[in-house]
Amino acid sequence: MKRLIVFLLFLFLAENTMGQIEGWRRKIEGSPLTVGLNPLNPNAVYVQVGSTNLRVSHDRGRTWSLLGNPQLTQIRQIIVHPADTSVILCAAFDGGIRRSIDNGVTWFTVLPDFGIDGESISYDPSHPDTMYAGNFFDGVVYRSSNRGLTWTQMGTSASFLCALAVRPDSGNILLAGTGDGRISKSTDGGATWRQVKEGGSQEIPRIVVSEANPMILYGTGYAGSPASTGIWKSTDGGENWFLTSLHESVWAVDVDNTNADVVYAGTFDLTPAAIYKTTDAGNSWESVATGFPGNGNAWSIKVHPLDPTMVWLGLAGIPSGGLYRLQETETIIRGHVLDSATGDTVRSGSVRVVETGDSVRLEQGSGEYAFGYFDGDPTLSPTLRVLAYPYYIGIEQVGFTSGNTETYDLHLNKLPLSSISGTVLNLAHQPLEGVLRLRFTTITSSNELTSLSNPDGSFFFDSLYITYPPLVQYQSLSIDPAFPFRGELVSSIIVDTNGLVVDRLLDTADVLITGPLGAGDIRNNFMPTLNNIGLTYHYWDVLQGGLAPLSRSGSVKKRSVLYSTGSLGSALTAAEMESLMVCLDGGFHVFVTGNDVVELNDSSEFMSEYALVTFAGNSSLSAVRGVANDIFPVSTMPLFPSVHRDSMYVLSPEALPILRYATVFSNRGIAAIRTDTSNGRGRLILFGFPFEGLAQIMASNNILQAILGYFDGSVVVDVDEELFEVPTEFRLEQNYPNPFNPSTVIRFGVPAGTHGNTTLRVFDILGREVKMLVNKPMEPGTHSVALDGTNLPSGVYFYTLHSGGRTDTRKMLLLK
Repeated sequence: MKRLIVFLLFLFLAENTMGQIEGWRRKIEGSPLTVGLNPLNPNAVYVQVGSTNLRVSHDRGRTWSLLGNPQLTQIRQIIVHPADTSVILCAAFDGGIRRSIDNGVTWFTVLPDFGIDGESISYDPSHPDTMYAGNFFDGVVYRSSNRGLTWTQMGTSASFLCALAVRPDSGNILLAGTGDGRISKSTDGGATWRQVKEGGSQEIPRIVVSEANPMILYGTGYAGSPASTGIWKSTDGGENWFLTSLHESVWAVDVDNTNADVVYAGTFDLTPAAIYKTTDAGNSWESVATGFPGNGNAWSIKVHPLDPTMVWLGLAGIPSGGLYRLQETETIIRGHVLDSATGDTVRSGSVRVVETGDSVRLEQGSGEYAFGYFDGDPTLSPTLRVLAYPYYIGIEQVGFTSGNTETYDLHLNKLPLSSISGTVLNLAHQPLEGVLRLRFTTITSSNELTSLSNPDGSFFFDSLYITYPPLVQYQSLSIDPAFPFRGELVSSIIVDTNGLVVDRLLDTADVLITGPLGAGDIRNNFMPTLNNIGLTYHYWDVLQGGLAPLSRSGSVKKRSVLYSTGSLGSALTAAEMESLMVCLDGGFHVFVTGNDVVELNDSSEFMSEYALVTFAGNSSLSAVRGVANDIFPVSTMPLFPSVHRDSMYVLSPEALPILRYATVFSNRGIAAIRTDTSNGRGRLILFGFPFEGLAQIMASNNILQAILGYFDGSVVVDVDEELFEVPTEFRLEQNYPNPFNPSTVIRFGVPAGTHGNTTLRVFDILGREVKMLVNKPMEPGTHSVALDGTNLPSGVYFYTLHSGGRTDTRKMLLLK
C-alpha cells in the first residue's frame, strides 16, 4: 500500500511538473534596445519604441502611456532609481546621460559627451545614491553620489567600455567589459583598473551580478569564435572567468536575483535567433522557444528583482521586433506528429499556431509538440499548421480546455515521388559526357544530387519528391558537359507526378571559366554577366577534374579563360601558375581576378614576367574608374565594401593601367592592368580585386564585355593595335556596350568573296523592324556601325546581319 501511495504521488508530481509551459507574448511593437524596470513595483515597465519618446506600462504590459522626450535616439539603458522611482536616467550610443525627476515627463542632461554601447550605468544596491557610468568610446568611468545629478571622473578602464557592474556586497568593486572581449576589475570605486579576463570576442556588452550570491557574475561574449562567444561566468567575485556551455553569440543576459542558478540569455546576429535559460548555473541551457519569433536580435533581457516570474525581452527586428514578456500557463495542448501510413513519429519539421505565431521544432522534442494558452490570446480553438519534409502541409483545428492538458496527435501524408531525366548531346546529336548537379532545398536543409550522363548521353534523377513549396523546391539543374562544350543552368524547375524531361543540344562554349583548388564554385562570379551579354561558358571544376586544360583554351570560341581565385586565402601552386603561363604562351587570352591575387602571388614568375607588375599595397578607396583612351569607360564604378583591393606597380611599359582605385574627386592606385606584348603571347588582363566585387550590374556587363572584346579584337584601343586582315568567316559580334543607353556599337565581319547587299536590321521583341542600319554592298573586312536608341523605348531588341547568303542574330538590351 505504501508503495502504491508513493507511486501515485510520483505520478502527481510528474504531471504537475509537465503541467506548465513558459511562452513569450509581445506587449508592444517596435524595436526596443533596452527595457527599464521599476525595482520597487513589478507591474511597471519602461521602453522606447519607434521614436524618441518613452512609454510606460503600470499593468505588466497590458496598456501603455506616453512619457516625455529624452531627445535620445535608440536608448540603450533605462534606470529607475530605487531610492526615488520618480528619478529616471537613460543613455544612448551618444547624446550624454539624460535625467528626469518627474517620472519621465521632462528631461535634462547631467553628463554630456557620453555614450554607451551595451549597459554601462549602474548603482550600488546597498547605497543606491552612489552611481557609476562608463563611457564607451574612451573607457572613462564616472561616479555620482547624488543619484546621478552630478558626476566626477574617476579613472579609465580601457576603450570601448561596453558593460559596467557593481558588486552588491561592496560598492567599491566594479567590473567592466571592454573592447576585444576583455574584462577589467576595480576595487577602489573605478579609480584604478586591472585586467582579469583576456580578449577573444568582439565585445562584452553585459555583466550581471547575483544579489543572492555576489560572488557569482555572468557576462556576454558577442561575435567571435565558439571559444570566446557565449556566456562567461565567475564564481569568485569577478577575479577569474570561464565559458559556460552556451557558446553562441549573445548580447543580452540577466540573472534571477533570488536564485543565482537561473539565468536568461539572448542571441545576437544569429539565424535563427534564440532565447536560452539555465536552471543549473550554466551547466546546461534550454531554448525558451514558445512564442518567440526566431528572428531578430535580443538587445535586453530583464528579470524583476522582486518577482522572478516577470521576465522581459527587448527584441529588435522586422516584423518581429517589440517588447516581449515571458508568461506561464497550465492550459496546454500537446501531442506527436505521425506518418499517416506507417504510424511512425515524424521527428523533423515544425508545428505552428496560426493565430499567435507560436511554433516549435519537432527536432527539439523528438516529434512531440506542446503549446499553451496565455492570457490575452485570441482563441481557445487555434489552428495548427505542420511543415515537415517530405509530407503535405498538415492543418488541423484543436481546442484548449482551461487549466487542463489536451492531447492531439497530428497525422501527415507523404508526398509522391517523381524524377528528372533527359539527354545531353552536341549539335551533331552525338552523346556528351557530363556532370549534372541538381540543387534543391527542403524546409530543413540545402541539398545537391550529382549524376553522370550515360554513354548514350542520357541521365536520370529518381526518387525525387514532387515540388511542393515551401517543403521542397528545386532551384537549378547545372549541366557541365565535357570540354569544350558549353554548360547550362536550368532554373525554376517544377517536378510533378509526371516527371520532368530536360533534353539539351550543346554547342562549343565561348569562354572557359576555372580557378585554383580552394576557390570554390566560381562560375556564379561570371555566369550572370555572361548571360546578360549573350555569351556561353564551359566551367571546369578543379575539385572534380584537377587542373583545367588551359593549354587547349583555343578550343573555346573566343580562345579566352576567365580565371578567378575567389576567396582563396593562399598563393597559387606552382602547377597552377605553370598552367596560366602555358596558356598565354600558346597565344590564348586570360582574365585573372580574385581576392588578394596580386598580394599573395607577388614574388611569382607569373607576376614579374607575364603580368609585369608587383604588389603596391592595399587600397581603401571604394570604387574604380577607367583610364582615359583605353578599353573601359571613364566613369566611377563602386565596389562592395567587403572587397579586398590590391594596388599594383607596373614593371614594364607593356603593362598598361586600365583601372584605378577612385573616389569622386581623385584616382589613386592601379586596380587593373592589361599586357599585350610582341612576343606572341596571348593577352592578359589582371584585376587587383574580385570581378564580383563590382557593385553595379551595368558596370559588370560593360567591363566583362570590354575584356572579351579586347581579347577577340572587337574592342580596339588604338590604330596600332587593330587587326586589318580580312576576316575569313562571316561574323556578327555582340554589341558594346550592352545593356546600353542611349547608343551602342555593332561590329561585323564580311569575308572575301561576298556578293550582293549586306543588311543589318534592328527588330523589337514583337518582330517589328525599328531600324535599318546597313543596306548596301560592303567591302570585305571588319566593319562597325553605331545604333542611336534615343527615340526607342527601353527593352529587349534583336539585330540581324544578312550577307552572302548567311544570317546571324543577336540580342541586346536598352536601359534608360
